[in-house]
Amino acid sequence: MSLFYKLLIVVLVTAALVFAYDLFQVQVEKASAGPRIRFDPETGRFTFRKPDISVRIIYASMFGPGEPVMRVRDLWISMFEEEYSDYLAARRGVEIPQRDKAPFVRKTLRAAAKALPHARRILRRIDQEADEGKKRQQIRALQTWLAGREIRIKPLDARAGMDEQLAALRALVAGLEALRRDPDPAGKVDVRPWLVKVDRRWQGRWVLTANRPRYLTGREVPDVIVGLKMEFFALVQDDYAVALNDPLPGHELSPLDEPDTWADPSRRWRDAFIPTMLKEGTYTFLKDRARAHKVYLAPLRCTTFCIFYNEVLFEKAGVKPPKTWPEFIQVCETLKKKGITPLTADAEVYCDNWQTWLIFRVLGPDAWERTITGVPTAGVPAGAVEAPEADKRGFW
Repeated sequence: MSLFYKLLIVVLVTAALVFAYDLFQVQVEKASAGPRIRFDPETGRFTFRKPDISVRIIYASMFGPGEPVMRVRDLWISMFEEEYSDYLAARRGVEIPQRDKAPFVRKTLRAAAKALPHARRILRRIDQEADEGKKRQQIRALQTWLAGREIRIKPLDARAGMDEQLAALRALVAGLEALRRDPDPAGKVDVRPWLVKVDRRWQGRWVLTANRPRYLTGREVPDVIVGLKMEFFALVQDDYAVALNDPLPGHELSPLDEPDTWADPSRRWRDAFIPTMLKEGTYTFLKDRARAHKVYLAPLRCTTFCIFYNEVLFEKAGVKPPKTWPEFIQVCETLKKKGITPLTADAEVYCDNWQTWLIFRVLGPDAWERTITGVPTAGVPAGAVEAPEADKRGFW
């Protein structure tokens, strides 16, 4: 058999495996909605969600499942599912019949009881742990483990510390145990329908590439996709993306002009954003001028890039944190002479940020974006470009 046919077989087998995995993932997503328990530490009351999914939203993100940002985002996505479910239930007049509440609560408690022994063991281990860092890790691990079994705590105040989080976990476990012993647990909990399900796809940095087959075939296309602006230029250019200025099918208003029903119904959703940030969601260099000033992306977060330094290694090398760019270069040279690698970064996109942000600071984001179209940047002199005033004043 020639090398060509061997390679062809490898490609076909790989494609078949990828396709099979994709189908398997979709089926798991569709079947993953079981009963959900939400505990409110402030009131001590539980809400049991009975799944009756009528709205399914596919959310694809560039982050991976183990990254801290995903734990936070998963928390808020689950809150969105429940609040939107309540909103739809009120509009549609949907509620759980009284006769179905008691058996549903008993069945849900039997399933939750399987998680209680493990939760109690982890709580005892946390109580015995002297290291504050390890204790905090175990608390987060227990929260994540319970969330994987659809047992969640209503988010605490952003200022809540480790003690408050631990107290909420203890109250959750104690409350479930009390409900198991109660002869009429259905009368002690709120039972509501769960109508909205967000299928999370934490697909890593190459989320657009991972979803390319879905765009080409039209199967299981993400409703919302999160990633880098320039990466999604291909979707916008080929008209795969819907502008937030345009009404969705069946709607009179565009998403940006819909009321901000969560925070302030008297204002539009666009008013929740800083105008300059919202402008960053446009592709002003599009050749189709009718779409060049439409908003295709909503800002998701603010990111701060920092350089952390190792105090022990700095002390060993006899250097102090630099305050200017020349001092920074000198510190790096000294560290190298001492056999210490001066800089390191995450192996994926973060390494590119050194060059990307340098270009941003010297040429500006408009010049960076114009390079995507292949149009030469106008007005940039050849050779070295003088650094911005912020860089002249100092490195930090």
